[in-house]
Amino acid sequence: ADEEAAHAVARHLRQVLLEATAELVQLDVASWQPEIPDLMLNLAHRAALPLPPGTPTADVETLERAVLCLEIVELARADDGGALSSHEIAARAGCLTDLDAAARRAVVAVCSASLGPS
Repeated sequence: ADEEAAHAVARHLRQVLLEATAELVQLDVASWQPEIPDLMLNLAHRAALPLPPGTPTADVETLERAVLCLEIVELARADDGGALSSHEIAARAGCLTDLDAAARRAVVAVCSASLGPS
């Protein structure tokens, strides 16, 4: 049951990431922050997460995606981006909050599933 929940949360994270990306593109509130493209361009060169040997590949991928989302949210929250109106600021903040929550739930779900009985 915990493993199924972890897979459902992983799917939810992917969906929220797609929705947040689409909404942010539609709002056109991006601003230049060199750290974010650097994160994306250096995905292949990131240090591996300190996970136990034998961690299932799907769990590793979910955790890596979640950690990346958390890092992007943290960087994006440093300012209001390209948002000019209070509506854009609120919509952008809502997207980031949704993505942050989904990423945190994914981390908890995967870690909880891995601690459960085998």
